[in-house]
Amino acid sequence: GDGAPRAGLDRNTIRAAVTLALDTAMPVLIDELTERVLLALSHQG
Repeated sequence: GDGAPRAGLDRNTIRAAVTLALDTAMPVLIDELTERVLLALSHQG
């Protein structure tokens, strides 16, 4: 490729898609990290 951005794939479009993906994934990630922290803390007791 010549490095030129394709039509419809400008920075803002990609950024919006990434933001949407993160908004979807974040609650799951937070839940998983919370479980891991609780597990780690329970093993320290």
